[in-house]
Amino acid sequence: MLTSNRRGILAQRRCQSRKISADLVVFDLTSAIWPCSYKAMDNVESKIHADVKEYGWHLIGVLEDSEGPSFAYSIGLQKTFGHSEILILGLDIKIMHQMINGMANRVKVGVQFVCGQRDPGILAGYDCLIGEVEAKFFKSYLGRAIDFYGGYNFQALQCLWPDRHGLFPSDPHFSESLQKKQALMEI
Repeated sequence: MLTSNRRGILAQRRCQSRKISADLVVFDLTSAIWPCSYKAMDNVESKIHADVKEYGWHLIGVLEDSEGPSFAYSIGLQKTFGHSEILILGLDIKIMHQMINGMANRVKVGVQFVCGQRDPGILAGYDCLIGEVEAKFFKSYLGRAIDFYGGYNFQALQCLWPDRHGLFPSDPHFSESLQKKQALMEI
């Protein structure tokens, strides 16, 4: 048995998951102890490596719970395309999945997302803001990517989404109800 943390801390592996669609598996984690075989862990690792090899990236999604908002991130963009991994917090898993896949497909054809950039092509009807994820946040949000890269030797960007008025979390007038959905990493 392994202790599992919803954020996927390096020493702790994710074993409880559920399939949302043909290519999206969402991890539904708590701080409880889950029975988990090493074979199940190997299957997840194998799936990540197979997807990166076949498509160029793999997506991880974590459902919202009492510890924090839902989040999703890519694994493999840096290895395949030399581009930072992408993290999104606080939206429906399927929406974040679509956003990251859309961004990754743009990266595949040469688009580079950079810190401070506003982009209208990520979320229909709104600009998104790109911020840097500092390594100190990797352990909390990018556990499987740490495993994949064998440590902290990769870069990550956060895609910040606005409230319905087009404001971002750094704006003092940003919706208070949405503030907790997006941890502000670095812009």
